This record gives sequence, structure tokens and C-alpha cells, in this order.
Amino acid sequence: GCGYYEYDLENAHYNIVYQYNKMIGGLPLDNIGKYIRNTEGTRESLSKEIGVDVGLIKLILIEIIYGSTIENQKWTDYETRKITINTIMKECIGYTNTQNESLELWRYVSNNKTIKELWTDVGLFYNHLRKSWKTLNTGLKQKLYNPVGKPIYLNIEKPETKRGYGLKSRGKLQSHFIQGIESGLLLFVIEEEQKSFILPHHDGWVSRINWDTNRLEDIIYRKSIKMMNSYDGIDGGFRIKIKKRVLEDLIPKNIQLEQVVGVDWNKNISPKRMENIGVGV
Repeated sequence: GCGYYEYDLENAHYNIVYQYNKMIGGLPLDNIGKYIRNTEGTRESLSKEIGVDVGLIKLILIEIIYGSTIENQKWTDYETRKITINTIMKECIGYTNTQNESLELWRYVSNNKTIKELWTDVGLFYNHLRKSWKTLNTGLKQKLYNPVGKPIYLNIEKPETKRGYGLKSRGKLQSHFIQGIESGLLLFVIEEEQKSFILPHHDGWVSRINWDTNRLEDIIYRKSIKMMNSYDGIDGGFRIKIKKRVLEDLIPKNIQLEQVVGVDWNKNISPKRMENIGVGV
């Protein structure tokens, strides 16, 4: 190896959703539970059922956890006042060669039983999340804070009448919350590693330290208990499995360059918290 190690938080987003939902006493998310208990098997089965690569399945499942719908190929973004192509549909278009092929793939995806069950659970989670998230102020000045203290404006002005206001899209609010927690877990690693932390990438990071992953999982769990308790008196932390592999090159061959140099994971963390450990934003 080259003295570097790659670490991945296994199925981080779905684990965060599943575990946070339990912390706040939400209704059971049984389909997400089945998925995280058999992540690789579920992805492989979906790959065979839909007839696409596992890589595309992973992208589609991420879009679902970030609030994308399987009901419509397009949606109206009332914040920008534009009709936008659904992000899952964009993945279908990027994967295929013709419009007919992309539409056929969309139908396979949106009608798949497992996909529909996961999408339903994510919708259920959002309903629970809305009852538990922490906000300040009211009206158009109301802000949603994620557990690492980063705010986002919660509401937008109604586009046509300009009377009153409504919530931003589910995708923007839900992803802000979930990505904030993931960023916090990564921050715990940086606090431990300091200068041995090399760079983040999707769902993980590269380090000079050859960690005992069980110990690292315990550190993240203990620190996340404090984070969630500070957030809103929530009792619980995040236990997420970590995979490790020795790198032959600093940038793993299976990681696209933009995933490394374009990572904006710290955008969901409050600047003050970043300054406390000497990390610039």
C-alpha cells in the first residue's frame, strides 16, 4: 500500500434515517430495516429485477432518501418557479441512449415493489421528521436547524399570490437534515485524526491511520449521543458499520475525481463548530 486507508460508512443515509426515526419514536420503518440488514443483497436483487448496474441502483436509492419522488417524472420547484426533471428520471436518462429507453427504465424503477416500499418508508420518516426538527423564528424568517447547528430557511413565499408562505421542498429540507448528521459523524473522525485525516469522499474518507474499525464505530456512537442530546434532548446515538481497505493509490480508482475534490460535506456544519477544531469553511 501507499500508507493510506479508505473508510466507508456502510449505507450511511438509510442507517441515519432508520436510527433517528427510532430515537424520536416514529412508526416502524420495516422496509428500510430490511434493506440495511441486507444492503448488498437488496441492491443485487434490484439490479437483476430492473436490469441495470448496481451503481445505478445505489444512485436511485440515494435520490429517494433525499426526497425524490417516484410518482412523477417532473415537478415544480416553487422556490425557483421552474418545472424540473425528477432526479431519478435524470439518472434514467443518463443511463440510457434514447428517450424511449429512459421512459421504459423509469417505469421499471417506479413500479418495482422494493423501490415503492422504500419510498413509502422515506415518506413516513419525513412526516415524523417534521414533528421533531428544531426551528427558530416564524414566517419567512423561520429556520430549520440540523443537529450540527447549520440553519436553512424553512419557508418560501407563495409564488403566485405572494400572500402567505409554504414549506420548501421536502427534498431540500430532508437532505439538509440527513446530510447534516452525516457531516457531524465525519467531523467526529476529524476531531480524532486531526492532521492524519486526508480527504473526505462520498460516505467516507481517506486517512493515514490504520484504525480498529470497532473502536472507531464506538467513538462515533459516543460522540453522536452527545450531539443528539444537545440538539433537542434526544436520547440515543448512531451505530454505523465502517468498512476499511488499504489503498494502493491515494485516490482510489473507483472514486470519481469530482467526488473527491468537489465534496462540500462541511456546508451542513455550523462555521463556529468547524473553527473549534481548526478546519476552514
